[in-house]
Amino acid sequence: MNKKFLKLGSIAGILSFAPVAISAGCGSKGGETPTDPVAAKKALVEQALKDLNAKIETVTDETKKAELKKEAEAIKKDFDAAKTVKDFEAVDAKIKKVVAKVESKSTSDQDKYKTCFTLGEGKDRIKEAIEAIKKDSKSYSFAYDRKVHNIVCFKGRINWSNGDKVIALNITGALKEHIEKNSVQLANAKKPTYNSKKGESISSILDFKLEGNTVKFSFKLAKFENNKPVLDDPIVYNAEVSLA
Repeated sequence: MNKKFLKLGSIAGILSFAPVAISAGCGSKGGETPTDPVAAKKALVEQALKDLNAKIETVTDETKKAELKKEAEAIKKDFDAAKTVKDFEAVDAKIKKVVAKVESKSTSDQDKYKTCFTLGEGKDRIKEAIEAIKKDSKSYSFAYDRKVHNIVCFKGRINWSNGDKVIALNITGALKEHIEKNSVQLANAKKPTYNSKKGESISSILDFKLEGNTVKFSFKLAKFENNKPVLDDPIVYNAEVSLA
């Protein structure tokens, strides 16, 4: 008799625990919480807004920067008021429009001095040098001459005292005015400064490339403040000159 009661008790115990086991098995796979689409969209738009503000900081025109900041502030208010996925999509669309403005302004800035160069006396040497540099980087060098504000081409190593050099390009127009007025120099686009025996200095070496009959290169603008080189602005400027 006792054995029967024990068996019944065991069965009852199993049945009483069964719903708990079933209940624990319900819900998301692996205990993960389903993704909230609103929260997910909000996070993406929030990051896009941060990226926009970072892009605006790169704009050098202070008037334009102030205008863009006002637009970004208005978008931030819309972001704070957004409640649904549709709301956040509308905010994202506004962000993309302002980003397009910033990028358009950036391209305009980069091409600001694009045509401020004319051919010097070394037209033939330019072609020869560009082709030679591809095979031997030490065969020729292009560099900015800060004393006479032009770009020279050296055969062999740079030697400002008695090196074999010719004027490759003359600097004209707005760029020449900016250089003379603000004591800035053309610097290498990738590594505008370097450490020398005398300390940190501005790298005047410029990297030329030839596309068809057009010479193209990029540069930054730098200057010395308290005997230390600093960038005039963060922009990488584009330049090109036809050899035709």
